[in-house]
Amino acid sequence: MKRIIPLILASLLLAACGAETLPAVTGAETPQPTALPEPAPEAEPVGLPQYFTQPRPVPEALDFPDCGFAVEECYLAEPFGLSGRALLLRGTDEGGGERFACRYISYAPEGGDYVLLGGSVEGGAEELGVREQGGALTVSVPRLAEGVPSPEVFYPVGRETALRAYRDMPYLDEIELPLDRDMSEARLAGTPGVVRTGGHEYEYEGVTISCREFWTRKAGYIYSFYSATPGAPISVRGLKIGESTLEDALARFPYLLEEYTLMGGPLYGGPGGLWGEPGMSDQGNPDLSFWYEDSFLRLSFGEDGILHSVFWSTSEYDDVTYKEDGA
Repeated sequence: MKRIIPLILASLLLAACGAETLPAVTGAETPQPTALPEPAPEAEPVGLPQYFTQPRPVPEALDFPDCGFAVEECYLAEPFGLSGRALLLRGTDEGGGERFACRYISYAPEGGDYVLLGGSVEGGAEELGVREQGGALTVSVPRLAEGVPSPEVFYPVGRETALRAYRDMPYLDEIELPLDRDMSEARLAGTPGVVRTGGHEYEYEGVTISCREFWTRKAGYIYSFYSATPGAPISVRGLKIGESTLEDALARFPYLLEEYTLMGGPLYGGPGGLWGEPGMSDQGNPDLSFWYEDSFLRLSFGEDGILHSVFWSTSEYDDVTYKEDGA
């Protein structure tokens, strides 16, 4: 027992010495809050596009484009798509068959923005799925883009209202050309009245026709029509070379500005879709340019404001492989 007591005392002494060397235990440290990343600012929502035009008188000489039939009835579509507009013409062709022509436009979403698209179709009642419904017509036409509804229901309107609607719609490639734009160069060269002026250029009734070779170089296609000859058979919306003025042209196309200014912005639309834009030539004279899918149209005016020339071109066949079709 006497031996055990000293051992116990020694153990207590060692424990006391060890306690002195240990650091004092303090309360647990309060954890600091982790800084959260700043939230990314929300993207500004893109406003829905609105298609509008300035209210102006319709020129008396303005008429509908040549659809291959005499227009007897006119219809406008009820609202559709994004600021969509549609005009339907009804008539009878030379053979007595009922025919329809529909022109329609709408905005379509693309890359976070909107582009203005348009199209036109022609055909009989069966081709376009035309049905009568209580004074209105229902029509089936292709969509302009995925997810963009097409016009379906049309209501009758007077000719003056329809002409105003036509004037206020963008250019949809309704230019009147002297020859079939889709013919091959070989067929063009053999057309009566066509004169080859050199290379791939031809002349026909005051209109210069330029051709290009397909990339296979086995044949050529019509690339452009150009004329600065008064009275030449090339026109759009009734405008005539050597007669019509810049004011005449502006009265036949839509534009958004309250007052026309040469470099004040587009007439309508923008890149990537339907687009009409005023500009200036290298000589400092005004011109109007229009884009529709693969085609381009330029109306050039002289210092006196008179229509000097009309140029139309297409890039539709630039990358197409030619196949013999006997044309």
